[in-house]
Amino acid sequence: MTAAKNDLVFIHGLGLLSPLGLGVEAHWRAIRKDRRLVDHGIIPDELIARALRAGGRGFACPQKFHHLSWDRSIVLALGATLGAWADAGWPPEFRRRDTGLFLATSKGPALTWLAACSALKTGWPGSLSESDAWHVAMGPAALGAALAELLEWKGAVHTSVAACASALVAAHRAVESLRCGECRRAIVVAADASVHPFFESGLNNLGVLAPPGADAHRHCRPFSDEGAGFFISEAAAAICLSRAAHPAPAIGATWLGSDATHLVSADSQAHSLTTGLSRLADGLSVAFVHAHATGTRHDRYELAAIRRVCGERTPVFSHKQWLGHSLGASGLVALILSAVCHRKRCTLDGRSLEAGGRSITIAQGFGGHIGMCRLQEAHCGSGGKRGL
Repeated sequence: MTAAKNDLVFIHGLGLLSPLGLGVEAHWRAIRKDRRLVDHGIIPDELIARALRAGGRGFACPQKFHHLSWDRSIVLALGATLGAWADAGWPPEFRRRDTGLFLATSKGPALTWLAACSALKTGWPGSLSESDAWHVAMGPAALGAALAELLEWKGAVHTSVAACASALVAAHRAVESLRCGECRRAIVVAADASVHPFFESGLNNLGVLAPPGADAHRHCRPFSDEGAGFFISEAAAAICLSRAAHPAPAIGATWLGSDATHLVSADSQAHSLTTGLSRLADGLSVAFVHAHATGTRHDRYELAAIRRVCGERTPVFSHKQWLGHSLGASGLVALILSAVCHRKRCTLDGRSLEAGGRSITIAQGFGGHIGMCRLQEAHCGSGGKRGL
């Protein structure tokens, strides 16, 4: 378990793409109108095309890679990356100077892998297309490798794979790299495109996929008494980070831990989770907690840990109520929506927030992975002094 130093890393840009919309404002409006996905969440192709058009100015993709048919997760990651970059106002040349690229995914190019497996059932390995073979060979690192080639990246590239905690693991690595001077800027990107009967069946066998309700639809209801489960949704998210001061909320601390009690079940006593929350709360008041809460029975253990550390009156919510579970991307989706809550002075479920507060965002995953991030406004701690 590790805790980051208590100096700020500022968020300069946000990019978000999901079935609810493109960009943080579209998501905020949809959530405030209480639009809720059901069954599963698939991003319309037109919305993906809009994301690429809106953020692609100044980024020319190398022609030599146009013959590859990119996995859907890579295309989503590219759209979110371009959106965050445009939101930050960073010039394209920054990707060639001291900027780290930190990717997160629960599986990598999973849909392409499944297509390749189908092809292998009827032919020899030589029957795979060049594109499918490339994705299979690269594994989960395909997201980072593809974005680095498409954007002609010259800085460090790293892909984190830690189940549903992957995104906050990548955020932690980015923050630590900025603080120790490995890079001057960083962009964290998380994407997951796993809506497929293969994965839905597997999660159903594990007992975490919500069954159809009385209305014949699957719902995700975090903290509900029945703990029925969740449904899968596609999503991609990206944040631009720097030590240079910025008006937006900043990352004050990150924490990684492990709940090593079971491969898929979580510790009912939430010992590690309680430790991480205590480290990030640091004895101070917390404005809200954006919980991992997936609508499963584990929600009650998570909520109990939050109450032990942050008190009974601290607002607690989960965006999965509206978006479902985007697996490896969900932690960064949550962090971005937490940042918007600070900006809007309002929680996702409509409770008002005072200026200057701190919040904690949680992500957890199979295998015991836990990631947490504390957001705060600049005057709540020491600010960075380095320029872009």
